[in-house]
Amino acid sequence: MLAIRRVFATAVALGSLASEGVLGSNIDINGSSNAGSLTTVIDFPAIELDSSKIPSVSVSDQSSEGSWWHALDGIPFLLSRRSKRKLTRNYIVTNEAAVASRRFDLPDVEQQKHRSLAFGDYADPTFNCPATTTCPLVCVNSTDDCPSDATCASANPDVADHEFELCNDGTCADKTLGQACDAELESPCACGGLGLTCAKQIDLYDNCFERFQSFYDTNTECIENEEESLPQVDFNGPAFKACYIPLLLSLSSCFSDVQQEAGPALENLKMIFQDEIQVLMAFQIVWMTGFVWCFLLKYPSSIRSLFLRRCLPSDATYVAVSAPVQVVDTLYEKKCIVKFLGFLLDGFYGVMDFIYSMKSENADTGLRYKTEYCKVRIDEKTGSRYFYFRMRRYFYDETENKFVPGRLDVTEDSTIGNWLDKDRMHQGLSSQEATRRLGVVGPNVLDLKKPTILGSIVREFSKPFYLYQNFMVWTWAPYWYYYMAIVQTVVRVTGGMVVAIFQYMGDMNLYQLMVVDGMAEVIRDGELMSVDQTDVVPGDIVRVTPGLAYFDMAILKSERLLVDESALTGEVHPVAKIPLDPANSGQVYNTKSCKSSTISAGTTVLECGGGDEYNVLAIVTQTGSFTSKGELLSDVLSYERHQFKFDTEVKLVLFILLVEMAILVSVVLHFIEDHWVYAWFYAAFVAGTCLPPLLPTVFVVSVGISCKRLQTQRITCTDSTGILVAGKVKKAFFDKTGTLTEQGLSFVSARTSNDLGKSATNASGEVDIDPILQLGLSVCHTLTSNASGDLIGPAVDRMGFSAVRSARLVNEHSVMLGDDTIKYLKRFEFDHHSMTQSVIVQRGEEKIVFVKGSPEAISKLCVPSSLPSDFADHARYCARNGIYQLAIARSTYTGSEETHEVQRSDIENDLTFTGCINFQNNMKHETPSVISELREGNVESAIVTGDNVLTGMYRNIHCKEIWHYCTQQNVIIGISVSDDDVIQWVHASDDSEAGDPLVSIPENTVLAMTGEVWNHLLRYDPKSAIALGNHTFVYGRCTPNDKVSVVSTFVQYGDITLMCGDGGNDCGALKAAHVGIALSDAEASVVAPFTSLDKNITSVTEVLKEGRCALASAFASYKYMLMYGQVESINQVVNAYFSITFSEWCWVFMDGIWPITMAFSLPLSKAAKTLSPKRPTASILGPHTLSSACGVLSINFLFLVIALALLWNQDWFQCRMWDSNDVSNVTVPWVTTYETSVIFLVTGYQYISSAAAFNFGYTYRAGWFKNYVFVFFFLVWTVVPIYCNHDCQQVLMYLAT
Repeated sequence: MLAIRRVFATAVALGSLASEGVLGSNIDINGSSNAGSLTTVIDFPAIELDSSKIPSVSVSDQSSEGSWWHALDGIPFLLSRRSKRKLTRNYIVTNEAAVASRRFDLPDVEQQKHRSLAFGDYADPTFNCPATTTCPLVCVNSTDDCPSDATCASANPDVADHEFELCNDGTCADKTLGQACDAELESPCACGGLGLTCAKQIDLYDNCFERFQSFYDTNTECIENEEESLPQVDFNGPAFKACYIPLLLSLSSCFSDVQQEAGPALENLKMIFQDEIQVLMAFQIVWMTGFVWCFLLKYPSSIRSLFLRRCLPSDATYVAVSAPVQVVDTLYEKKCIVKFLGFLLDGFYGVMDFIYSMKSENADTGLRYKTEYCKVRIDEKTGSRYFYFRMRRYFYDETENKFVPGRLDVTEDSTIGNWLDKDRMHQGLSSQEATRRLGVVGPNVLDLKKPTILGSIVREFSKPFYLYQNFMVWTWAPYWYYYMAIVQTVVRVTGGMVVAIFQYMGDMNLYQLMVVDGMAEVIRDGELMSVDQTDVVPGDIVRVTPGLAYFDMAILKSERLLVDESALTGEVHPVAKIPLDPANSGQVYNTKSCKSSTISAGTTVLECGGGDEYNVLAIVTQTGSFTSKGELLSDVLSYERHQFKFDTEVKLVLFILLVEMAILVSVVLHFIEDHWVYAWFYAAFVAGTCLPPLLPTVFVVSVGISCKRLQTQRITCTDSTGILVAGKVKKAFFDKTGTLTEQGLSFVSARTSNDLGKSATNASGEVDIDPILQLGLSVCHTLTSNASGDLIGPAVDRMGFSAVRSARLVNEHSVMLGDDTIKYLKRFEFDHHSMTQSVIVQRGEEKIVFVKGSPEAISKLCVPSSLPSDFADHARYCARNGIYQLAIARSTYTGSEETHEVQRSDIENDLTFTGCINFQNNMKHETPSVISELREGNVESAIVTGDNVLTGMYRNIHCKEIWHYCTQQNVIIGISVSDDDVIQWVHASDDSEAGDPLVSIPENTVLAMTGEVWNHLLRYDPKSAIALGNHTFVYGRCTPNDKVSVVSTFVQYGDITLMCGDGGNDCGALKAAHVGIALSDAEASVVAPFTSLDKNITSVTEVLKEGRCALASAFASYKYMLMYGQVESINQVVNAYFSITFSEWCWVFMDGIWPITMAFSLPLSKAAKTLSPKRPTASILGPHTLSSACGVLSINFLFLVIALALLWNQDWFQCRMWDSNDVSNVTVPWVTTYETSVIFLVTGYQYISSAAAFNFGYTYRAGWFKNYVFVFFFLVWTVVPIYCNHDCQQVLMYLAT
């Protein structure tokens, strides 16, 4: 659950950044306090946003004094960051019962004892609640301005006849008793204009405000006016930034002096630094201090949070919002490695939480939270205060004193009948009301700034890992070793730039989906006017025009309205929209029940009726991020990639590398027999190679390369992180119609109840359709036509209507059947819940009702006597043979109410069965090969369809190469659930009763079940549902919600799932799966992470191949980068042991050219042509990964040992040709020693050979030789060492002589 944990004002005293409480105070989100410290808490009710779980708010005014940063409070140039909090009693929680029973009979001695105490320092000795205290001081310009009840006499009623003197601090001196004021006392009043203090008063705290509230307000206003007149400097202002200039100049001068060693500038600094050692020591102090300081500043979620303090919502300039962070895969959390890692992380987080006085973990739930600080903005048009979080707008509600979601419910206190009222429809909103609503919901835009390449680069290089890299590069500066400094900078900049470019391309693709442009025609104040699309608000009456829709709306009035929903739902065909049904005037608008009258943002209006300007009207229901498109994009932006084992283990690998770093640094410091200052630099170089700089880039590069390759195959990707997840897919779900089968249907036959088993053709070979069925097919549909006369609507309706050759669609209100004109009186869309659609038509004087739907649904609505005795058997026979069958029934409408007021339930009952309509849905030619390849790739496949279970089974059994283990003899179907909650299991072959699979599943048996059975299992026994689901290959009669349930359940239980569908009713399932692939021609579709523009099912295998290739390549690159770091670390330790080093250009190759070319060409391997039975590992500490990495490392080390041993056994060998313990002169040529020559030639080539070893493998990637770029660099860098070896032999011969 998300939670708005704190509200902050920009001020120096941060207070607590804890998720819950501070300084011993634990405040829960309901506003209750369970701490020992005194805390005032305001209780705000929970915010109900939507299904996205937005939170409740709690605010504390507990002081932050005692925090280590509180010492900065009060600095004059920071006053602009202080919160303007008025002293008021409106936020004080009181106990009325305690007030009523409060005793005021305090002893006079006690009262006199505390007269001189300051505000809040009076201790009530009675321990009653509420306790009395010293009132806040009343500050005035003159003592004559003091209220009558704030004088010394009123403060001492028991000695009112005494003479008193009012002291500067508000205390009273009794002159009658010989007392006098201390001359050194100062007035505590902060405002110079109100410098005198009235006599202190003791009272209940809330009573103080009743007595002196007007004085407190005047004092607050005075302080604010003085603060505004003070000179103010911002941390981000030019004056503050200018402080860095002399610091940088000093450091540059310092470094320049070191390089020149004896330069004249060094003479100028002799008063500061005596020699080079002291200069380097100064650098090390600055380096280490800077590293720790910068790390501590990088750790919080926002640097600005260090300069914020808690305040009330009315004064907030920032709001802290906390969201839970998924730490590890639930199926992996019990592993020992995770427990150990959790122990380490808890210790680290504990230390950091202590430093920052914050809590990143909820003690009750155990979830770790990530806090984001959202800036509070002010709307220029309306003056409202608001902030954005994950594209959601929250505005400050003054009446409730809290930030609430900027969402308006236009259905509140309003019905469909109110919307359809003509006067209201043509009047629209008033301009004043539209402005008010704009202040609440904000502009009709999605709050995402247009990405820029520069911004992406800045964000990338602002990450903490680059902080470490930059400090590592900095260590080269004191030696003026500019070759290595340049190389190290190029390596890091190259890696960061590559990642930033890939990130920019992904952000730009997403931004293109959010652009809002153009004008909209709205009715306001009774007039039709044009306004900017961003100024449209919920409740506006708009005129619908062709083009892209930028807001959700409900149709009030229309003629021939066609829309394209492919970008939002993946639906490939245009969809006709109709106005809201007047029969539902008493109901409240709902997007699900009124789907046919809803236009969602992101859809394209293709055609709308002509006529006057008020001909096609709609009411705006949602704008901005609360639209259907906004919800989808918000999910995309907040989506967190599935947590692999790698995501957990990489933290442990980092810990291991840090331990190794500490060990090697210690070894180096021991080996180098020189001043520790020089040894420190060499140790820093070793530390920098233990954790390679390109390590974070390998996964991004691998994913980006695979994403580009998918685009060349016309597969778009809106979420590139899903590619890695695709490499681990275990279960694939498919919709049937339009996915596994062709999009269209072919008409087979239409038979009446008496002719169900007879031939579908007459003597001449033509399809024979009974006249009553011709009438039913002609009118029972939701078809319309476009401007070209083409039929628009569901494929089954189009095929059925086209089968009646004498039928012709005139318009939305009538149809011609032969010479007869039939008028539509009322039409009801297909309902997924009831599995029916119905229509009322008038033929002559007769009014007829036709209802069409699934055989099971129609049989329940018909009079039993009208059903054929073999109806159920015939339906099963057709389904078993792959026939898509619909049943149709009729009745005569005799109702007394007007037809436009008729409800669906009024006509869908007591029907007379008419006949069945049969269609054939042919399988796509590529389906068998795709499913077969998935099976060979160890990916389980299943169908989730709205059709009959037997129809889905027919597709599988008809192509036995798909599921070769499925035969009619060993398939058990969960057909239905009885009234006593017992599942009926039958054999698919003969409908005989089968044993309960919950008890045992016979060998070589697979299952099929209906959506009803699945929901029953999931409701009463979820574990059994998932167990049986692993043996189920067809889910039939599934509603869209059933499809979501099936997919999400497997996701919940740890299976990496894939869903492939053509959109429409597959939308929810596509979003629920880890990997969703939509077969749609909408290039900018947000319905799923992947979209196949060719609508080809082969895109499933292509995505999985690229996913496995990307995962394998990423791990290969990751292992290579680790290997590069280990080889170089060992290299440097050996050099330290011999007190030698390479020349500059040797390091240039080893630290720059070789790693860059090898690391970035390694992921260029193409995907394998087929799916392997095994999936690539996602564990970097698994046996496969460890054996591979450790094996190559051992071989490399062994060759180095052998090479050095052979060198030492040569007669001419001399250890360290030049005798020097001073390794500070790192520019000594490598050719001057035998050791450097051998070490460079042996270990240098290991940079190349290790990459070649990790490039091998054809399981998930194509053969190594097909990575042409890598092979090219491999050959080039192989020739270079050979050439160097030839020259080296000549040098060694010269040295030997």
